[in-house]
Amino acid sequence: MKFKITYVDFLKASSIFVGALVYAFGMNCFVVPTGLYTSGLLGFSQIIRTVLEEFFALSFPFDISGIISFGLNIPLLIFAYKAVGKTFIFKTLFCIVVQTVLLSVLPINTIIDDPLTSCIVGGIMCGFGVGVSLRNGGSTGGVDVIGMYFAKKSSYSVGTVSMIFNIFVYGCAFLIMHDLERIIYTLIYASISTIALDRMHIQNINSEVIIISKQKNAEIQEAIIREMHRGVSYWEGYGAYTGESNHVLYVVVSKYEVSQLKKIVKKIDPNSFVSIKNGIDITGNFQKRL
Repeated sequence: MKFKITYVDFLKASSIFVGALVYAFGMNCFVVPTGLYTSGLLGFSQIIRTVLEEFFALSFPFDISGIISFGLNIPLLIFAYKAVGKTFIFKTLFCIVVQTVLLSVLPINTIIDDPLTSCIVGGIMCGFGVGVSLRNGGSTGGVDVIGMYFAKKSSYSVGTVSMIFNIFVYGCAFLIMHDLERIIYTLIYASISTIALDRMHIQNINSEVIIISKQKNAEIQEAIIREMHRGVSYWEGYGAYTGESNHVLYVVVSKYEVSQLKKIVKKIDPNSFVSIKNGIDITGNFQKRL
């Protein structure tokens, strides 16, 4: 089987790398130096590491949290393989490997001494980095994979699923550390990270698009069905001012598909009128895309 890597694939892989780099930099320069437990599966891995070191008196020459997280990701990726799609899984595996290497290579430095500022900056950078990876078809693994699964199957966003899991993680961290101040700073970081992630991850936002064209043929709807695999409804309308008849098309897509839809319409009929409404609720037969 031959795999053809296109220019678009290269750009997406590069974007995933940049997302992992931003995440690793934010983690090693703002979150870890503050002594916070990070969110998601990596945070859970940190708890396992702490238990091994403090309760079982084990010592390690380096931070094994990344390796533990990598091991825990394997069953999650297998679970999500069919439900989420092999392309997403392969990109996620690529992102996990890059992230693990970067977290190990990038030095842990304290850039800002103030813990609250570190929480805010670290939350923005880590959430942005994960969001960039998700936006380009991959993720940093762990809870993001579960979040993508629920985002496809339900109305939950990736950030919401991540926050629910993090409540469990931080509860465990509090039982181990008994440091309420550090947990509060950790929750601040997690909340900001969740907001930044959801602002970047637009796949879970649905857009309603109405296209009004004077072209009476079926070229536009056929192109949408052929290139985007989206259903289209259409009817004949009339302009109230001119009285001329026109072709009205209605389609619902994910927000990240809007740019592709606009290119299709502009290529066929550059004079068409396109109205876009974001953030609509949908029930019924609508396929969510990653």
